Amino acid sequence: MVIAGHYVVDTWQGHTLVKKFIFGKFEGVVTEWISFVVFLGIPLVTLCITLCARLANFWEITSLVWVSCVGAFYMIFSGGIVLYENRACLEAMKNQFENDVDTLPHLLARAIL
Repeated sequence: MVIAGHYVVDTWQGHTLVKKFIFGKFEGVVTEWISFVVFLGIPLVTLCITLCARLANFWEITSLVWVSCVGAFYMIFSGGIVLYENRACLEAMKNQFENDVDTLPHLLARAIL
């Protein structure tokens, strides 16, 4: 729930975390275009196609596509956040002790045991 809350806040405030961590290589404009395509572009194209096809349940299909797009963007967001959190935790564990254990299995064994 915490990650979902941060996702909503980050989306409302202009994707500050997404711009910094997930799409850090790209400029801010590219991130805004990606979010536009995910949140509005794909659902609007789906709406136009279903209306042109004269489907009776066009609104259901468009809503499912919109929820799927937002869910996929959320999965990318949450995966990026979890990745960076785990990477920071492993870096802190690596720097905490004096010995030079840099391999992932040794760090995981130290974290579990």
